[in-house]
Amino acid sequence: MNTFSDSVSRIKVSSTIAVTIEADKIKQAGGDLSEFNVLLDSTGPVIIDLPQAVNAASNNNAFAMLERDVNNMRTAFGFAAPELLETEYAREIWKAYEAGELKPDSVLTGRFARDLSAPDVDAVLNQIEDERREAEERQRRREAADAA
Repeated sequence: MNTFSDSVSRIKVSSTIAVTIEADKIKQAGGDLSEFNVLLDSTGPVIIDLPQAVNAASNNNAFAMLERDVNNMRTAFGFAAPELLETEYAREIWKAYEAGELKPDSVLTGRFARDLSAPDVDAVLNQIEDERREAEERQRRREAADAA
């Protein structure tokens, strides 16, 4: 028989996948998930009430919403399973999503290696400048075509 602790341990994988995957692939990030939206029994967790779900591909705040939701769950269930408090499921899920590798049966570990290298600000500024020049050139061509 599964105990409450067993269900809590399973929530770390089941809840995060359920929140981020709609049917076959990630489509939605919750937006207001808390322990009050999760029912637990001997068969595991069931997430209810996701009215603020947003399309992850078209919402600039999707990662922040996902991270908040997953971290809410981590904190709430961390009281019963303290090992959850050291996990980074939200970042692990998002990295897999961005790489096109997140699937309904994805196995999550809660581990995420952060990139601690310094950003190359000069490269970013150069890319911005290149894009600006290209945009100006496109605008000149449009104006020339309109004038002709």
